[in-house]
Amino acid sequence: MLSHRFLQKVPFFRLTAALVAGILITDRIGFSLLAFVMLSVIGIACFIADICIRHSNAVFRFRWLFGAGAFSVLLALGMLLAHWRDQKKDFTLYSQAHTYLAKIHSTPKEKPKSWMCEAELLRYTDANDVIPLNKRVIIYLEKDSAFQNLGIGQHLIIHAKFEKPQRQLNPEAFDYAEYLSRKCICASAYVASRNIKILTQQDKNLKYYAEKCRRQLLSIYKQHSIGGEEFAVLAALTLGEKDFISDELQNDYASAGVTHILAVSGLHVGVIYIILVFLLSLWGGKTRHTKIKNIIIILFLFAYAFVTGLSPSVVRSALMFSLVGFGIIFNRRSHIYNTVFLSAFIMLVFNSDYIYDIGFQLSYAAVLSIVTFSPFLIGLVNVKHRITKYFWELFSVSLAAQLGTMPLTMYYFHQFPNFFWISNLLIVPLSGFVIYAALALFAFSSLPFLGAAAAFALNTLTRVMNTTVHTISALPYAITTGIGFGTLQLWLLIAAIGLCFVGCIKRSARCMCISLACITLFFLAETVETAHISRQKRLIVFYDKNETIIAFQNGHTLNVFTTDIVQAEKTTEPYRTRYHLDIRTTKIDNHNAHFYVYGGEKILLLTDCKEIENDSANSFETDLLIIDSNGEYFTTGMPQRIHASHILCGGTVSRWNIEITRNNCINNGLRFTDLSQSGAFVQNF
Repeated sequence: MLSHRFLQKVPFFRLTAALVAGILITDRIGFSLLAFVMLSVIGIACFIADICIRHSNAVFRFRWLFGAGAFSVLLALGMLLAHWRDQKKDFTLYSQAHTYLAKIHSTPKEKPKSWMCEAELLRYTDANDVIPLNKRVIIYLEKDSAFQNLGIGQHLIIHAKFEKPQRQLNPEAFDYAEYLSRKCICASAYVASRNIKILTQQDKNLKYYAEKCRRQLLSIYKQHSIGGEEFAVLAALTLGEKDFISDELQNDYASAGVTHILAVSGLHVGVIYIILVFLLSLWGGKTRHTKIKNIIIILFLFAYAFVTGLSPSVVRSALMFSLVGFGIIFNRRSHIYNTVFLSAFIMLVFNSDYIYDIGFQLSYAAVLSIVTFSPFLIGLVNVKHRITKYFWELFSVSLAAQLGTMPLTMYYFHQFPNFFWISNLLIVPLSGFVIYAALALFAFSSLPFLGAAAAFALNTLTRVMNTTVHTISALPYAITTGIGFGTLQLWLLIAAIGLCFVGCIKRSARCMCISLACITLFFLAETVETAHISRQKRLIVFYDKNETIIAFQNGHTLNVFTTDIVQAEKTTEPYRTRYHLDIRTTKIDNHNAHFYVYGGEKILLLTDCKEIENDSANSFETDLLIIDSNGEYFTTGMPQRIHASHILCGGTVSRWNIEITRNNCINNGLRFTDLSQSGAFVQNF
């Protein structure tokens, strides 16, 4: 329930809502030039009308004109921003080899057989014409020591054939193609070393110097013999470099409920802000000095944001602190909610894809929850002792942030850390000391005694923090896993938590009743879905490049037949988690034919066509033929012995054999499915 007074004090709530609505409309139904023009004209007309009647008696009656005009214009702006973003992703040179001038955008990361980096294709050569391009891509450079030290801004000439990133091919799986698209990356290619020429030209922009600074600071850790898990955590915590974090360490921090410590965010920026304020407080207290000091603080905060990689959480924090600084400079006090929504507005104008970034969503969910709910939680207990009060406030802030982010955490990661309240009480203060010690090391690293003392303190504090995290994550019932629900339930849960707190703060029975209704609808939707799944009979042929995975779903049980049980469990996990399914796996031989009868249909799975080729005496009748091998089905005599109305090629079949099978199915009037194009095959019974 948003009061009129709130909307007056927080104008950027409505402005940001209009911008977000425009972005979402374009993403859902596409960009309409007519709608854009109409909204723009309506908005401008409202502004003109508002100006014309401003000094008349009707000004109060038509006070809504300015707001309506602003909403219309920003709705149109959101649509336009989303349209421009989509144009940046438009890439038409798939599957055609060209020569490109490329510029490196990220430091190369080592992969098993290549160096991977983001790059910008500046232009390409086509029939002796040089055509501007300016598209973001991922390139995999053949493993060669010459490419290891390529830096940001380095220019290359490459000859490559780019492919569209593969979309999600299995139900409920992570959509890597969509993830890249949200980063405006539209293609990828592997480039052999013979097709790469490194140029002497290198653009030394802000990103280049930020990366250079980050590498120099990381080298300070190594110079003082900080390594292993301590180095990995420090690189992530202080400089936003997560490449050194192992999966095991990441999982332990997630299980303990302190993953946010590894992402540079408001906590880290706040520490930097406090240190800068303290240092600059030594420089006089005149008004002129105050303005200069705030400008210096703003510049340092954004320099830190650049060095740490400009993640959404650190940009949000730097923006919010900067807006507070600008308020001091211009003697204007801003409402905290207005500052939050203004920072979101600015970020979305610069990059409309931020709205889909999980870090962006979690960051704003956390800060809004802290601002809204922590004062209420702190006020529940009257604590007078200074140390006890500090820990109670820390617990209240942690609880508020966790409740705000809980729906998103469970929706995206399907888990919830049960001991987050213990972890945050211990780890948040420790991480603050770690940041202070890291800054001391950076400042005094060149001084023998002070540098060694700071390094020792930093290494010890980080080791204690890691040990604490490992201990908490190893506790029984440290984490609840297997949580899965849909988008409707996500919004119901967010509404229920938000309205519950608003009801408590404002003592509103209406809010509490609506919150209870949302919770009821949440569980009702879960019950209906569970009942529906319990009656479900479904055949699913999952896509996998290397293994055969065929599953028969009987209610809440998924019976999986596969050539590799470990891979099958990994591939089916997102689907099983979302619908709360139990799995039963059976390993099958990849040198035999396998027959199944399910839902009244006969299914023949061929993992080796040679078995059927050798068995020339028998013929087979089947409704669905699944080929998951590289033997050609349409060899002489096979179609006469296997009569199928529907033929499906699995992920292990080569492109050559897929095309042969496709053409022959067309010629024989058979239904054909290629999993590499259509994704997992799902048939309900």
